[in-house]
Amino acid sequence: MRAHWSVVVSRSQSYASRIGPTGLSGAAFARDVLFDVDPRDVDEVLTLLHRRKIIWVSRNRGAVHVYGERPERREREERSPLAAMLSAIAPHAYDAAFAIEARAEGIAEARERARVAAGRIARIALKHGRSAGLGAVRAALWLTFPEAVMKAVAFEAPALQRSSAVERIEPIESRPGRIARGLGLEEKVAALIEKAGVRGINRSGLLNGIRPVIDASTLEAVVGQLEAAGMIVSGEMRIGSTGRPGTRYFSAAVGLPYVTSKGEAVFSA
Repeated sequence: MRAHWSVVVSRSQSYASRIGPTGLSGAAFARDVLFDVDPRDVDEVLTLLHRRKIIWVSRNRGAVHVYGERPERREREERSPLAAMLSAIAPHAYDAAFAIEARAEGIAEARERARVAAGRIARIALKHGRSAGLGAVRAALWLTFPEAVMKAVAFEAPALQRSSAVERIEPIESRPGRIARGLGLEEKVAALIEKAGVRGINRSGLLNGIRPVIDASTLEAVVGQLEAAGMIVSGEMRIGSTGRPGTRYFSAAVGLPYVTSKGEAVFSA
């Protein structure tokens, strides 16, 4: 964090006293108070300020809202999934548009702010696309937000390009299936990777799916042989928006998925 923590706390305390009962978006708070905080640290800083009870942070399906004090419980407003998505994205879209304009004027660090905001929009949209359908999500996004913002979002997630034909994001299976006994070790590993399909499989999934049990060093040797033979491919990526990136294996016939600049894999049908 570039800003000194005590300075951030002092500014936040002063600003919190002026926040109205309806609160404001996390993006607006960051723009007004956390302007000298690295964009990648904003979420963590908001969490720390919340824990210190300096502000109250509410997160709902990607939308971040900041209050000066704990808000009263209100009746949940009934909205369509697309309306909820657009509401969650709007603050980030404003932040992205502001950063893109500043980037054009040569303001330092605006490029990173624009990329971070576009990445957040992409993650929210892809999450809603699993239930609402990516076609409807794309149409709503391109009709609602500026073209410059959407081009930045589409760079992070090509499935959100206006011309994209991707209609569904594949769900991720938490447990890989096991394969039949009687095969050689290389055949077992190759078959398990092929069975994983477009979602691929990580090292833990392979170790859990192979019987009899083998150790990690033996598995590393086998996947190395399969990759050298051109039967499989591997890449570093993260599943979802949290957690650390790790190696994931795919059949060569399937190939690697698109990986965003944040390291998040996007699986499409």
